[in-house]
Amino acid sequence: MRRTNARVLAEAAYFMGLGRELRLVATRPRARAMHTALNAFQELVRRRFREKARTLHPDAGGSTEAMQRLVEARDVLLALRVVCKPDGPGARPEVVLSAGEWVELVEKRGS
Repeated sequence: MRRTNARVLAEAAYFMGLGRELRLVATRPRARAMHTALNAFQELVRRRFREKARTLHPDAGGSTEAMQRLVEARDVLLALRVVCKPDGPGARPEVVLSAGEWVELVEKRGS
């Protein structure tokens, strides 16, 4: 079963404990505010990755599978971009994975 872009993003964010923060980025009404929020979010992803890696890494008593999942979650969240789609009045920017990054992730997952 192929997962949707939103589902993969949600799983990655919740695995890293950043679901609320991702929702806050995605609800910014203007592109510039969304870019700023996304940059701050991605710095938070890097910090959270380092924190969780200290306990999930196999050398620290964690499992290889958990560490691989953490790396995958980090990669998904750091690949986010802000895209503005001019689809008429009231069009809003969106946080998405670019098409190339999405294909890479799907191939990496083996989905």
